[in-house]
Amino acid sequence: MASPPPPPAILPGAVERLGVQRFDEAAAALERPFAEPLELLLRRDGEARNVIAPPHCRALLDLRQHIVGTRPAIDWGVLQQRLADCRALQWLTRAAPPLHSALPVDLAAARDTRLWPAQALRPAVSPDEMAAIQARPAASLHEFSGRRQWRFVASAGQQGQVLQLRGPAYELQLQWLARADFDGDGWEDWLLNWRARAVDGSWQSSRNLLLTRKPSRAGSFSVRVSE
Repeated sequence: MASPPPPPAILPGAVERLGVQRFDEAAAALERPFAEPLELLLRRDGEARNVIAPPHCRALLDLRQHIVGTRPAIDWGVLQQRLADCRALQWLTRAAPPLHSALPVDLAAARDTRLWPAQALRPAVSPDEMAAIQARPAASLHEFSGRRQWRFVASAGQQGQVLQLRGPAYELQLQWLARADFDGDGWEDWLLNWRARAVDGSWQSSRNLLLTRKPSRAGSFSVRVSE
């Protein structure tokens, strides 16, 4: 008889990054004032740019489809991480107990890069990189990185469980935020913060991944959402 799936859990990464310890705190956190609001450049229906500084996550997420820049421009990277954190809070408000799970017991048991889809995790910045990923949609992260395993980091502090990977061109990091059924299909999902940076250069990015796995996937993980 299969073991019951683990209950929903907020993990140390979410406590450190999002400032919540329970799922029922996430909705209020969406309206928690930012310590330093960012000035955003907006464009709506082709109109001239407007400048606005949304005071909290809910206001920021309402504007995200219209954002074309920040003032100063150097704050763009800060904005990407803030958007990812705010979107993660939205996912936490949708958490429900899973009915089934085919995911490992924890992040340390998920180090094999052959199980991770390259299309969702490997950065693709240049046209050549994008074409290479699109030409091999079923390729694993191992095939693109040349690395067999992620490096697992279990912080003694608030960072929690993290996977790190350094490839020829990029460094990747996954921080585990929470586990639950977030999309309502009955299967356990993991909410992860994905961060990437160029080994040589200033490019960097951040977003969330909603990871799951089902028996029909032959052991490989599936990224349901990447944003």
